[in-house]
Amino acid sequence: MGALTDFATVGADYAAHSRSARGRLRHDLVAYRLLAELPAGPVRVLDVGCGDGEGAP
Repeated sequence: MGALTDFATVGADYAAHSRSARGRLRHDLVAYRLLAELPAGPVRVLDVGCGDGEGAP
């Protein structure tokens, strides 16, 4: 497999994974853990754009 240079290279595969049960579970677990680590709001969070925005609330 060659070097991946940007999201356009893997975007369709990533979106398909995000729709799968395994992908959905992974996204949900990451979101749950992230929210558990954040202090009570309001807080400032730096969102480094990556992916298809699926993780946006």
